[in-house]
Amino acid sequence: MIKRSLSLPSIWVIVALALLLPFTFATGSKGAESPMAGKGKKRNILYINSYQNGYIWSDTILDGIRETFVQSGLQIDLQVEYLDAKKHPDYAVREQLRALMAVKFRNIDFDAVIVSDNDAFSFALDYRQELFPGVPLVFCGVNHFDSETIAGQAAVTGVLEHTRVAETLKLAMRLHPGRKRLLVIGDESTTSVAIEAQVRDAMPQFKDRLTFDYRRVNNMEELTRTVETADRNTIIYHIPYYMDEGGTFLTPWEVEAAVAEMTDVPIYSGWVFLLGHGMLGGMLLSGEHQGHLAAQMVLDILAGKSPDDIPVLERTDEQYYFDNDVLARHGIPHDRLPAGSIIINQPKPFYELEKPVFWTIMASLGVLTAVLFFLALNIRQRKYAERRLKDQLYFMELLMDTIPTPIYFRSKSGAYTDFNKAFQRWFGTDRDALNATLPKEIKAAGGSRLRNPATLSDAADKELLARPGVRVYEQVLESIDGKRHNVLMHKATYRNASGEVEGLVGVLYDFTDRHKAEEDLRRAEEKYRSIFENSALGIFRVTAEGDWLDANPALAHMLGYATPVALMTSGRTILADLHCAELEALAVTAADRPGAAAFECRLTRADGQELAVRAYLRSITSEDGSSTRLEGIVEDVTSRRKAERDLRDSQKMLRMVLDNIPQLVFWKDKDLRYMGANKSFADFFGLSDQDEIIGKTNRDLLPRVIDALAAERLDAEVMHENRSCPRTPLELKMANGEMVIVELTKLPLHDYEGRVIGVLSTAEDVTRKVSLERQLLQSQKMEAIGTFVSGIAHDFNNILTTIINSAELALLDLPEESEPAEDVRRALNAAQQGSHLVSQIHTYSRPTREGFLPTEVAATVQQALGLIRASLPGNIRLREDVEPSLGLCLADPTQLRQVVMNLCTNAFQALRETGGVIEVGLHRVELQPERADLLALAPGEFLCLSVSDNGPGIPPSIASKIFYPFFTTKSMGEGTGLGLAVVQGIVKGHKGAISLSSEPWVKTRFEIFLPYEDEGAQPKELAERPTPSGSERILFVEDDLDQLETIPKVLGRLGYSVVACRGADAALAALSSSDGDGRFDLVVTDFDMPEATGVDFSRTLHQIRPGLPVILVSGRRGAIDAAMGVSNIRHVLTKPYSGRGLSEAIRAVLDAVPAEV
Repeated sequence: MIKRSLSLPSIWVIVALALLLPFTFATGSKGAESPMAGKGKKRNILYINSYQNGYIWSDTILDGIRETFVQSGLQIDLQVEYLDAKKHPDYAVREQLRALMAVKFRNIDFDAVIVSDNDAFSFALDYRQELFPGVPLVFCGVNHFDSETIAGQAAVTGVLEHTRVAETLKLAMRLHPGRKRLLVIGDESTTSVAIEAQVRDAMPQFKDRLTFDYRRVNNMEELTRTVETADRNTIIYHIPYYMDEGGTFLTPWEVEAAVAEMTDVPIYSGWVFLLGHGMLGGMLLSGEHQGHLAAQMVLDILAGKSPDDIPVLERTDEQYYFDNDVLARHGIPHDRLPAGSIIINQPKPFYELEKPVFWTIMASLGVLTAVLFFLALNIRQRKYAERRLKDQLYFMELLMDTIPTPIYFRSKSGAYTDFNKAFQRWFGTDRDALNATLPKEIKAAGGSRLRNPATLSDAADKELLARPGVRVYEQVLESIDGKRHNVLMHKATYRNASGEVEGLVGVLYDFTDRHKAEEDLRRAEEKYRSIFENSALGIFRVTAEGDWLDANPALAHMLGYATPVALMTSGRTILADLHCAELEALAVTAADRPGAAAFECRLTRADGQELAVRAYLRSITSEDGSSTRLEGIVEDVTSRRKAERDLRDSQKMLRMVLDNIPQLVFWKDKDLRYMGANKSFADFFGLSDQDEIIGKTNRDLLPRVIDALAAERLDAEVMHENRSCPRTPLELKMANGEMVIVELTKLPLHDYEGRVIGVLSTAEDVTRKVSLERQLLQSQKMEAIGTFVSGIAHDFNNILTTIINSAELALLDLPEESEPAEDVRRALNAAQQGSHLVSQIHTYSRPTREGFLPTEVAATVQQALGLIRASLPGNIRLREDVEPSLGLCLADPTQLRQVVMNLCTNAFQALRETGGVIEVGLHRVELQPERADLLALAPGEFLCLSVSDNGPGIPPSIASKIFYPFFTTKSMGEGTGLGLAVVQGIVKGHKGAISLSSEPWVKTRFEIFLPYEDEGAQPKELAERPTPSGSERILFVEDDLDQLETIPKVLGRLGYSVVACRGADAALAALSSSDGDGRFDLVVTDFDMPEATGVDFSRTLHQIRPGLPVILVSGRRGAIDAAMGVSNIRHVLTKPYSGRGLSEAIRAVLDAVPAEV
């Protein structure tokens, strides 16, 4: 029970406590302000700002982040980085920033990353894995967000910068009624375009109320022209952006200030930082609020909450902000603003107090309030009854004002005594101005009679006052917005407590919407009837039993009747014509629930002609469920179905033609994705079905990216230049590793308007054709070069023969240990090396099978590899994969060793700087016809000798030249350029083939295919024998004077009696002067002589001395072939030769030892 009064001492105690209270608060507050010491380890947080330091929006975000972190009490090291994207949006700058951050942050582990605005958000998503992989990412200030952006990204959440465009525009329309145009000004920047998209999202809410005009400006001149279009009907919505004006960057608020100086049109926007520069206001986003929310999410993550459990905050609670100066300029009072609005630039109060004084006054006021409270208790009882009465009156007034229907009261004199707020809103009148005012004294609002409350007074009022009761009738009135309304007027008299009539009460019931709906229904029925009668489709309505309700002329004509009446009275039922499973299902369910069906069937016209039709039916049940009817549309699709059949037949024929031509045919769309291909294409690329290629690209089909890019360049060129590209060769590597050459013909595909929509290509595999052409060209080159080098070798052999034999003679005349003997031996060694070089030239130009014998090829290869392995450095490894037990083959082991040595030497020289692996393999293989054709070999069994390395490879530009004699890429002194030429000559002599494939730093591989010819014999054992001698008489025929001088001396030293003749004519003369066959036991003759060749001379000799044997000497390998069939030529000796070689040939012939020719 509260006492009615307090004693004086009690009041003084309360006053004293109240005066002490501010000082108590002041003391306590000082203690509360001491900062909380940070707990735990220091946390590293990275904040990436899209813009530059000094940009108010992002500066306020940073303020919000810092304030939240300080209040958290945690030890946080906040690293701040600026992208400056407003001034420098170039991609190159972004790349440099990425590189800079990669260096700066390589040794920093961040606990979380905060980014603000779209540019920083995009930057973080693109380089997150490189700069801070796995670190939680929190964003804020992001416009036009799409959840797909972070799909697949873990630990990403944040706050969206969603401007309240709709709320701001609704407020603007309320503050500026009558303005119909919204001018949206922005630029081409990423943020501006994103905000413009938010404005576009709000457009549907203002349909038929606002016209949206979007303008993007780049400089002050364009901005001025744009603002000049604003008139009294316009509201400006300004998007913040930077503007480069002659090298000077204008900030968004400077641009906004410039707009405000150019026009008096109200300016709205969506950000607090723009307020105070000419903008009126709106529901604005606060950067500090965005920063606080983002920082709070980071604190939750640091506390252990998973970022994936923190949802993206799409909308934030924002407030209305306004500029008092701009409000005053536009004459907008504060009471028209939303409640709780924040207004800047308001005049400061006439007083300002220090905080201690303020709290002292407040405490004093508190004491006074308490005193007043106790005093009020004393008079509460007296005013209780009065308050109850006022509450009832207030409730009645509130009830009247809450009712949305306009209500008014008038006295018997006709003066308005009261009305509710709905009435006030309808007529736009003021309660004080209308109360106690006669109808005749009221002026019409806006000059319209129908908008005047005076129109409510009519003859019905007089009638009711004369005969109290109720009157209801319709009337047309205008509301304050100028719209006409159909109103149902309810009028009645009301009485006082004495029962006397005091006046009239009126109620205005607006039934405009119902009246409009009735009119719309009438117009819709007229429109439906017009469509029904004039539609080209057949339309009908029938009962569930099939009885006709209605049919249009199109359906009647479709079925062969003149009019709908003729159709409906013909006894024909449409349901019987359309009978199908879909119709039966629709009929079964029609009684329970509405349904629909669409199907095709065939109808028969009255004249017997059949039609293909497409029918659409639906069942409709009446509201009370008492009846069901069917409505349907019938479309004649006979012509369409015939055209479709013809098209299918044509496509089938085209497909059959395409699938039966050998060329590859394929076509692509504008994005270079395959749309289709023929069977040859599928077979060529090993596809089980040609439809597998649809939607794929060259990169999905070809194993090498370089091949795919080359083909795409051709396609792009054809589409870009809109011209065909005929018969273009392209080399491709297939999935099985084989290289093929295709010849492409391409032409652009066009649509019906002539635009290029793709490319059609045909291709033909010309690998074998190109290979044969290359082989023919190579053969011709080799033939020409062979003829050339053979002539050189012949002349060189003559010189070497003289040098070798002269040196041997000189050694016989010199003491073995003398210095001149050493000089001669060096000359002899040099001549023998020259002989070896000439032998290589012969091997290249005229390969022969001389020296072939049953050979264990595997053992021969391993012998060569033993020599190679011993000479390899430590950074090069040799791997061998030689198949054992290959048996014997007919081959020249010396030449095979030379092949292995030459190829391995080339591989060693390629790897000597970088190191690597040399692989040598020997296997028995079966060459299939396709591969054999490319190698110009017959299909069958071959020995495959392969030598490969993983060095730099052989460029395609010189691959066709490496087998040329004397061609080399090595430095001077490192090679003669005969290595690979000799290898090719040896392989050719063995009736084999050699191939090359090279992929730099992967594998460069030479493959040699030798016919597998197992002779079933044993290898020959050759024993060294002493130089043979003899005493027979020998006729030596030669045209070279040096040899005529030296060879007889060499043979004379061996015991032979030699007669030397220069040329064939001198030799025949010497033979003619002799008596009988015993004159000479043997003839040694040169092949190349001026009067006659050695072969011709031998044929003549055979006629005059049939039994006299001949040894043919030549520096040309062709002499062996020329000697074939000449019976008296028993042996062919190649130059250069030594005395020992010549003596062994002489003894072989004279001792009747069989010799190979």
